This record gives sequence, C-alpha cells and structure tokens, in this order.
Amino acid sequence: MNQQLFNHLYDLLKKTTVPDTATLKDATAQLQQVLVNPECIPVLFELSVVSPESTIRQLAAVELRKQVNSDEKSPWLKVPVEHRAAIKKRLLEHLLTEQESIVRHSFARVISAIASVELPQGQWPELLPFVQTICGAQSPVHRESGAFILFTILEVVVEGLQDRVADFLRIFNNLLRDPQSVEVRLVTLRALGTLAGYIDIDDKVEIKAFQTFIPQMLAVLSESLTLDSDEGARHGFDTLSTLLIMETPLLSKHVSEVVTFCVQAGSKVDLDEEIRIMALNALVMTIKYKKTKIHNLQLAPHLVDALMPLLMERDTDDEDEETPARLGVRALDALATSLPPQQVFPRLHELVTQYSHDADSNKRKAALMALGVVMEGCSEFIRPHMNQVWPFVDNGLKDPDASVRKAACTAVGCITEWLDEECIERHAILIPGLLQLTADPITQASACTALDGLLELLGDIIDSYLPLLMTTFAQLLNTAPNKVRAVVIGAIGSTAHASKEKFLPYFKETIVQLAPFLKLEGEGEEEELRGIAMDACGTFAEAVPKEEFLPFYEDLMANAYQSVQSQSARLRECSFLFFGVMAGMFPEKFIPYLPNVIPAFLQSLKLDELGDNATFSIRKSAIQSIFTFIVTLNELSNPDPWVAGAQNVVPLNDNVAKLISHTMPEILEAFDMEDDKSVAAAICQALADATTKVGPALIKDSFDAICAMCLKILSGKSMAQVDPDQGEEEESAEELAEMDSFLIGACEDLVSSLASVLGRDFVTPFANFLPLISQYYGPKRAAGDRSSAIGSFGEIITGMKGGITVYTAAIRQVLMQAVQDTEAEVRSNAAFALGVLVENSDIAWTKEDFEGFLFRLRPYFQVGEGGSKADFNARDNAAGAVSRMILTNASLVPLESVLPVLFGALPLQHDPLENRPLFRAIFALFTLNPNYILTYIDTLLPVFTRVLDPNAPDEIGDENRAGLIALLGQINALLPGKLQSSPLAPFLS
Repeated sequence: MNQQLFNHLYDLLKKTTVPDTATLKDATAQLQQVLVNPECIPVLFELSVVSPESTIRQLAAVELRKQVNSDEKSPWLKVPVEHRAAIKKRLLEHLLTEQESIVRHSFARVISAIASVELPQGQWPELLPFVQTICGAQSPVHRESGAFILFTILEVVVEGLQDRVADFLRIFNNLLRDPQSVEVRLVTLRALGTLAGYIDIDDKVEIKAFQTFIPQMLAVLSESLTLDSDEGARHGFDTLSTLLIMETPLLSKHVSEVVTFCVQAGSKVDLDEEIRIMALNALVMTIKYKKTKIHNLQLAPHLVDALMPLLMERDTDDEDEETPARLGVRALDALATSLPPQQVFPRLHELVTQYSHDADSNKRKAALMALGVVMEGCSEFIRPHMNQVWPFVDNGLKDPDASVRKAACTAVGCITEWLDEECIERHAILIPGLLQLTADPITQASACTALDGLLELLGDIIDSYLPLLMTTFAQLLNTAPNKVRAVVIGAIGSTAHASKEKFLPYFKETIVQLAPFLKLEGEGEEEELRGIAMDACGTFAEAVPKEEFLPFYEDLMANAYQSVQSQSARLRECSFLFFGVMAGMFPEKFIPYLPNVIPAFLQSLKLDELGDNATFSIRKSAIQSIFTFIVTLNELSNPDPWVAGAQNVVPLNDNVAKLISHTMPEILEAFDMEDDKSVAAAICQALADATTKVGPALIKDSFDAICAMCLKILSGKSMAQVDPDQGEEEESAEELAEMDSFLIGACEDLVSSLASVLGRDFVTPFANFLPLISQYYGPKRAAGDRSSAIGSFGEIITGMKGGITVYTAAIRQVLMQAVQDTEAEVRSNAAFALGVLVENSDIAWTKEDFEGFLFRLRPYFQVGEGGSKADFNARDNAAGAVSRMILTNASLVPLESVLPVLFGALPLQHDPLENRPLFRAIFALFTLNPNYILTYIDTLLPVFTRVLDPNAPDEIGDENRAGLIALLGQINALLPGKLQSSPLAPFLS
C-alpha cells in the first residue's frame, strides 16, 4: 500500500470535517485531483477499516463507493484481481465487526457498487450466500447489515436478480417479522419496496406472494411512527409511495388497509405534524392511483368522514407550507375528481349541513372549505341542488368570524369556475357582499379572487356595478400589499372582459397604473404580480378598440417575450396566454414574433413534474396558444374554403403548413404522454376547434395518431385515465368521475370534428369509434355521459352525411332508447340525432319506421308552462326532427295529425337553429300542397314576422330568408289582402 498516499488522503478527509468553508472547499478540490489515481481504491479501503475516527471511516467508504462505479471503465477493474479479492474478503469481515451503523451502511453501499460491476460478469459468487447467511445470523446487527446489503444491491438494479425474487422474498419474510430489532424490520421494509421493481406485471405468482407481505409492511410502518427519529417513517412512506405508483398491482388486495392506515396516522393530532403530512400525502396518492379499488370498496363516504375534521385545523397563508388541513383539502379534491360524485357529495352534504350550524367557527369554516374544493369534481351533480347550497354560502359571507367569511369567499370563487349560470343569477346578492369584504384585510384577497371569477361571467349585467368596482379596485391597487394587488388586477381584467368597450374610460389610467408591476424582477409575489398584470393587459386588448391599445403593443410584446424565457412557470403561462390574444387581435403584427415564440411553447409541452399544478397550466396554455397561432396564420393567408374529405385536400399556405409540421408532432407526443385529465381535455378541445376552422389539411399527416389517442381515451386507457391497480377481473366503473366525463366528452367532440372535415371518408375509421361511444349510453351511465354520447352521434352524422348509412341500423338502435330517456337533455340530443340520421341515411325508410319515430317524439310536444329549459330544448329538437322527416319523405308522414302538433310548438325559441330545417319543410309542404300551409296561416304569420325582424338575431340563414320572402309573395297571391295590413307587408314585392 502507498503509505504516502494513505497519509495524504487521511489529511484531506480530515480537513473536509473542519467547520470552515474555505478549508472544506480546498480539501474537496484536492480530493478530486487525487482520486483519479486507481491506487486510491486500496488506500481508501484501508482508511475505511483502520482509521480510529468513525467519521473518517465513513467518508473513506463513501469515496470508495464513488470510485467503484458501474461503467465499463470503472477504476475498480484496474485494481489487480488478487487485490480486489482481498478487499472483498476483508470488506465482508469488517462489515461484521464495525460498531457504527452509519459506517456499516457505507460498507454495504460499497459492496453493492462492487456487485453491480462483478455479478453481471459472473464474479464474486460467494457474496449472495454470505448475505443470506448473515440475514439468518444470531446477531440482530448482522441481520440488519444483511438486509441493508440486499436493499442496496437491489437499489442499483444488478442484472440477473430477477430470477432470484422468490429467494429474496423468503429471506425478507423472516426479516420483516424480526423479533428483536426494529432496525431490521425497517430496512427490510425499504428492501421490499426496491424488490417490488423486479416483479413483472405478468408474473402472477410473485405478485400474489408479495401481496401477502403488505399487512406486515403496514405494521412495521405503523411501528416506525412511534420512534423518536422520523427517518424510519420517512423511508417507510417512501416505500409506500413507490408501491402506489407502480403498474404492478402489488397493493390491490389491501387498498382498504392502506387507506385506513393513512387516515389513522394523518388524523392523530399527537403525532409529529411532519409524519401526519407524510401519511396524508400517501392517502392522496392512494385515492388517485387506486381509484377503482376505492370506488368498488365504497370507501368515499368513510374518507369524507375522516377528512372533514382535518379542515378544522390551523391553516397558513404560506403557499409553500404543508399542513394537515391543506392535505385534507387536497385529499377531498382527489376524491371529488377521481370518483363518481354520487359516492362523494351526498355524505359531504350531510356533514356540511351539520358543520354549518355548529357554534364552533372552525367547523363552519371547514364546511365552506369542503364545499368549495369539491366543486371541480361534483359540479354537475350539485347543479340541480344549488338552492340547497347557496344558504351555506350566504350565511358564510355574513358570519361573525373572519376565517369563515374568508372560506365563504373561497367557496364562491370555486362555484364561479364551474357553475357560471347559477352564479350570474345571484349577482345582486354576491357582488355587494363580496365588495364589502374587500375592506377587511383578512378577507380582501379571497373576496377579490371571488370577484375575479364572478365578474368575468356577467356581460352587460356588470354595467350598473362598473363605477363602484373600478373605484374600489383603484383604491386597493394603491393601498393593498402585493399579494392582494395581484388578485385585484385579476378582478380588473375580468371587469374589462365583461364590460368590453364600456371599459374604455378606465383603460388608459389603469394600464398606466399597471406599468410598474410589469417591470418587477423579484420572485414569489412580485413574479405573480407581474404575470397577472400581463394577463390583464391581454384582456384589455380584447375589450377596447384596437387603435386605443396599439400604442402599448410593442412594449407589452417585449415584456411578454422576456417573460416567456423566464424560469418562472407563472410568467411563462401568462406570456403564452398574452401571445394567444395578440395573435388573434393583431395577426399581421404578430407574425414576425412566431420564429422566436414557437420554440418556447414546444419546450413547455415537455414539462411533466408530477403533481405540479403550474406545469399542468403551462402545458394547457401553450397548446391552446399554438392552435390559436395556426388558425390565425391560416386566416391571414386568405385560404380557399376547405372541402370535406381525405382526398384532394385543399392545400394550405406554405407558412401555415410549416407551422403545422413543426408543432403537431410535438403536440401529439405530449397528447400521448399527458397524465393530467384537464390538460388532455384541453388538447382535445383546442384540436377539435382548430380542425373545424382549418379543415382536413390540419390533420392529414397526423390523422392516425389522433385516432389512436381518441381510441385510448374512449377506452379509458390513456395515461390520464389508467388505474395501474385495476385487476383484470375488474371492469371500469360505469359511474365516472366528472373529470373523466369531461375528458371523454372533449374526446367525443374531437371525433365529431374529424367526421366533420372528412365527411364520407370517415366511414372506415368510425367503425372503431361507434362501439366505444355507444358504451357511454347505458342504463347505469350518468345523465351527462349519456347526453354527451348521443350529442356526439348527432354531430358525427351531420359531418359524415350519407356516409353514415353503413351504421344507420346500429345507431338507430341506440337512439330508439335515447329518445325515451328519463333526462330531457338526453332526449333533446336524441331527437336531433334521430332527425339528422333520417335526413342523411341513404336508405328507403318505411311508413312503419316513421310511425315509430313519431310515436316516440309525440310526448316531446307536451310541455307545460312550468317545463324546464331542457324540456323546451327537447321540444325544439323534436320539431327539427319532424321537419327533417317531412323533407326526407313527406308521404310517409301523416300530415293531418302531425302538422297541428308541429306548428303548435312554434316559435322555436330555445334551439333557434332548428328553425332552418323547419322552414325548409314549410317550403317543401307549400310546394307539395299550398293548403298544408294556408290552413295554419294565422299560426304561422307571427312566426314569419319574428324571424324576418331585422333587429332580431338571424335564425334561418340567408337562403331560408330569401325562400320565405318568396313564399310570402305566393301566399299574398293566394290570399289577397291577408298580408297587406300585417308587419310582413314591407316584404311583399
């Protein structure tokens, strides 16, 4: 051994323990230079076993492990074979005599490093037998060392160990139940988590064997919670997290026990808060990754019971701090977005009712927090019952306790995001109440956030509030802290969005007031403030006349481009949104920026940090903005109108085509890998909208990939939907979480857009989609899922036109059930779909066919004054369906009995687009026999007057308008004087 090198390394290692930065830095630099010498390996080994100081032994072992690395040029391989053999032999010997645990663990990691080099080459055959022997030794220290060696060997993924999983399981079965040492049990728990990665998803025997370990693993983890050190608990929860995210269903038989354990640990107020947070984080993961099991086991109500008390605990305004209360909110959100609302909200509503009437303000606060957080996942389920929910909110806004008022504001903000119409109806109550709370420092931020969400929805309703709102917001911008200013600016943006050109008197003063915020360069609150200010400026651009905004354009674009290159997720997101607006508002001026902007957008598609809501939002904004660019650039090129079909596609402008070829592959790759439902749905929506605007040229090179992704989503097998712990014997639940329904509905819209641009050429691909969409119309499906499926059929039929004939019989079978659905919204979509199916199918319909259709549609026309909006929509769509039947073959329609019912339903005010087939039917009937129209002339003339009113929205289109005016001339000739004194007289030539 090189004694000089030994002494030198000893001195350097000793210097690294000195609490002096300069000395440490110098010693580290020298070590890096010295350690390139292969002679250091035996020297480091000697230092690790003979140094009197345990810190030096441990540091030497750490450096030795670094030298023995697993690449082909490992310095270990340059050490003579006989020296390597001696080191390995002595290493195992000293492992058994070393007294310090930290040194033994460092030795174990050296052993695993050597094993990673030698075992794949068939060397060191005595290692594993040695480890197996000491795992069964009398000494618990030796057993712990053996378990730790196996843990570290498995951790470095040594080749060839897959065949020894059963052997390791036998060893760990004893060690996990070690009667003497908790350290042995905890190390074995970690080792099992690592071993899990070696078990193949198709190896049923090993999976079943591993599953038997789970109860004891939970028992060991539970034991770790009571130890003085939280290191064991942290390692234990890391192991549990590993098992939760694995595709191999190792936890599938014990999900209930995992949930119970996490709930109990997370709810124990006498446990260290950090441990409780670990348990609750594991619970959130369990809900997200084991949703099928939780659904099938009906655990949601029990979880709601357990989580609600957590919301009563202390919270914090620090966004980065985690508390049990915050994790409780996150777990409720996971429940609401992962499971069907029928399992979550009924029990939650019971507890919200109880808590809201409690004398304890913490309970009242918890009730409102829970109500707000479940809106994302339960809104459609809650919508019909909002009259029962609003009193909780109203009372909360007036509660004597500020924390309850703050929670009520948060609840309002959540409700505005998902139930817009219901919020608009209550503006007279909500806006004054929220404005009053902006004066209270405790509630002003949450009140402004709620106003931000509400004001955006109001449209013209905002006019009467505008002066008071802008006065209030201007004062807050001058006096409030930065955190509040950010939400105030958001509320100003929403005010501009709703008021449109009426915001102009406030525009210049406001944008000047925001200018300093756009120049902030700090992190945290300053970053947020700068991003929100940029976002608001984009909204101003859409609200005020272009010429008013133009003087600010260049400076704002420069600011946005600087932000898009920032490391801040929030700034990049706001930049993407701003660029999307500018592309739409000032397309000619925006084009020069595209070469610099697009690469930043594409880079953001690759952001995939798990659980980071900011990256989800960035990806969504980036994708939406890219499609905005494509559509805008295409419109600027004055393209020829696209024609449906996959052949002879109308070519795009070269620049548009280049942009599509550059961005679509990246978008589709992101689409395929996306694991967030909201982002996947946003891609579907943005792609569907762009497809219908740009035409088949947008998707001609990516059609197969788009179809493949849509098939995955409709099958429930996309990355965003997959449940790795769902067993083969378990079918996916027919009751879907609302976020799953949202994604599937967006996908159905995308399929509809494909049918629209491909027309008859969609016939072959549709064969794969028909059964998948049909499955969402089933007796156990939620009304929203049924409605979405039937609605998509209507749009697909309209797009494919005569091409649908191949599938007419299959779709008719589904529609015959749907037209008699219990829900009016479903019946409405079914009536429309039936009408377009009759109109577009190239088959010889029979009188019996039409009689069956009319029999099922007859009840649609029996809507009383108290009928719902959906009932009236259904009636209008039924009128459209009957009109299409008349247009298809009037001889099959018993007109004497049908026309009084059809014309008695006029005017069609709830779905005015159905006036178009109606008027075409009227023209056809008049041509067939004028008396079909003249008999009902007194009923029809007010309808004619309504649709020809120049001050009313166009409901019939130019062609029908011309046809109606011509019809009036023919009627006037047959009924002289009938129209001369009516409002229709000006239309007579």
